[in-house]
Amino acid sequence: MEEKLLRAFVTVAEVGTVSGAAIRLDLVQSALSRQLQRLQRELRLPLFARVAGRLELTTAGEAFLPVAREVLVAHRRAEQAARALASGRLTDVAVAAPGTTLIDVVLPFVATFGEEDPRPRVAETQLDDSLLDAVARHDLVVMPTVPPPSVASLPLMDLPVWAYVAPGHPWAGRTRVSLDDLVAQPVVAPAINAADVAAFQNLLKSVPQPVLAYCRTGTRCSLLWGYHQVQNGASVAEVIAAAQQAGVNLSNFEARLQDAQQNGLA
Repeated sequence: MEEKLLRAFVTVAEVGTVSGAAIRLDLVQSALSRQLQRLQRELRLPLFARVAGRLELTTAGEAFLPVAREVLVAHRRAEQAARALASGRLTDVAVAAPGTTLIDVVLPFVATFGEEDPRPRVAETQLDDSLLDAVARHDLVVMPTVPPPSVASLPLMDLPVWAYVAPGHPWAGRTRVSLDDLVAQPVVAPAINAADVAAFQNLLKSVPQPVLAYCRTGTRCSLLWGYHQVQNGASVAEVIAAAQQAGVNLSNFEARLQDAQQNGLA
């Protein structure tokens, strides 16, 4: 089935007349009519019925229209991919970054991608994960740390880091603090322990279902749920697959989930 036949069908369905569709497609009306007739012969289906001087879709035509549109989109993507391959450009790009960097740096950049740009696949990694492993699995890894000499790297930008303190803290009146000052201060770290998992599970049980849990990347809530699941009979693979269906990639936490399954949490 030729692409031009599907395009003729979709255009006539959108415009409602052969004459109007012919103008849009820059075809003579007779040529467009022949394309519609040929498509209907190939499909062995009547796609249009004439009502009050306009062509309206039949039941078969209404069912076939979204399929035709999907094929046209796939055809356009195939052409774009072919052009990209011919020019040496990427068709897909896999990007990984820690949660905060993902939200503040990577996603705003990915949001600017157009149809001619590579299709992005974004995953979250952790600062303590192996950078070499992350680089091996992705085309681009964005990290807020200095990489080892064995990894080719390029500085992207300088971002401000904010220190939040209580109103009565000695730094409350400052406009800047140095790294030397920060070294001596206690830091609140978002580590997950057994108490966190139990509290999250109790909360899930106590509120009406379904539950919409929110965090900046979805990863923390998914991990709280996942740790409980692997400690109560679920396999690590099942947990990762369920999270993936919800749009959260936990594959980088496979080792931690396995450790929690075997040894529990502190």
